[in-house]
Parts: sequence; C-alpha cells; structure tokens
Amino acid sequence: MSVRYGLGFWALSAPPDPLQTEFTRDSFKPTYIRDSIESIKALQLIDFPVTDYENSYIWLSRFANLPTGQLAEKAIILSRTAMDFSGDISKLLLNKNPDGAFGGDKGYSSNILDTALASKALVVGGVDTSITAGTVSYLLATQNTDSGWGLVGGNGSHVYYTVIVMQALETQAQTPTIANALSHATAYLLSQQLPDGSWGNVPDTALALMAIAKTTGDTTVRLAALNWLISQQLPNGSWNDDVYSTALALQALAVWP
Repeated sequence: MSVRYGLGFWALSAPPDPLQTEFTRDSFKPTYIRDSIESIKALQLIDFPVTDYENSYIWLSRFANLPTGQLAEKAIILSRTAMDFSGDISKLLLNKNPDGAFGGDKGYSSNILDTALASKALVVGGVDTSITAGTVSYLLATQNTDSGWGLVGGNGSHVYYTVIVMQALETQAQTPTIANALSHATAYLLSQQLPDGSWGNVPDTALALMAIAKTTGDTTVRLAALNWLISQQLPNGSWNDDVYSTALALQALAVWP
C-alpha cells in the first residue's frame, strides 16, 4: 500500500511496523523519490495548504546528490517556495555535456529526458539563455520524423518523453521553430489517442491531457481524455491505487482550462 509518511515522502511499500525504529532501503518502493516529487507538484498545483506538507519540502531539500532529472525537478519545486535552490542549479550545470545537453549524471551520455528536465530548471533558475540554448538545440534536433520523442535520439517516440519535451520547450522564449515543433508534437499525441479517449493508461493519459490542454483548441479530444481520466478514479479517491498515477491525474485536472 502506498501512503505518505510523517517524514514528508510518499510511497512506503506498507505501513512500517510500529516497533521498527530504523528504516532501510528495502522498506520503501524504489520509486519513492519520483512518487514524492510528483505528489508535491500536484499539491502545489491545486493550492493545497502548504502547512499540511511543508515537511515534504524539507525532506526533498536534504537530497544533495540526486541524478540530473530529479535534481532538476527538485529545483523547480523549491523555486515555488521561499527556500534557496541556487545550489541545485549550480550542481545541475556541472552535469552539462559539451553538446549543451545533459545525461543522467556528470559524464553520462546526453539523453532527451534529462535534457528536457534540466532545461526547465535552468529557465526557473534564471540561467543565461546562451546555456539553455544548447538544450533547446538538442531537443529540436532529436525530434523524430513522426514528431514525437524517445529517450534518446533515434529511439521510437513515446507519449511520456514527448510531453516532457513539450513542457520544456514551452518554458523557452517562443520562436517560429519552437512553435512548429510543438505543433507537430501535438499532432503526434493526437495520433496516439485511442477511441476511448485515453492513451492506454492513466499516467500517459494524464500527461497527454496536460499537453494538449495548452496546445489544441479541439474540445472534443480534450473532453474525451478528461472524461476517461475521471472515469478511472477508484472509490478510495486514487487512480490505480498508486501514488504516481494519482499525482499525475491530479496535475492534469488542476491545469484543465
């Protein structure tokens, strides 16, 4: 069962034994950082009272050695608080490769996911556009012929990577080239929508809905996705009995125009 524990994070694999005084890595789902990050983002978007999850900010701020993507997400989250995140931006810049893009950590080969997340964080951090320009160039150059993105250039397109890149490009100063890339990426997403209005599962549908809510005026496809997503909510309020799915669904509903 996934729950939020008092230390400020989500996704315990089960409520711990009340007599247990020490936790180990095996006590938690491997995705607890990812799940917690998405949960905090959801609570920020719905303007949930900060006092109810302020310890989550404190918990997240203590992570000093996160991989590129999570470090970027941390910086973006903390930028919406009064907490200092300048150190995270400085660490993030150390991971930049000569091609202007980012890999999973310092010295790792560039990939689309980490570059997109880093690009968003650098914008939030007020980094000079000459640096963010490298991330934009990399992302534009790796868009597939079907107008989507995969994890790395040449990989098959996927809804998840496509949406993350679209979110990154939307934070940049808009140029005709970026606008064209976003328009084509929207067409890719719409081509992947199923007759029931979904993209096959809750996470991908939530992500796609967040993207097309900003990039298409077609209310028919948007409402089909929204109705499908709402229909998947379980009686206990969750989606899939899963923190990650529920957090993304909440984010999608929060940005609905």
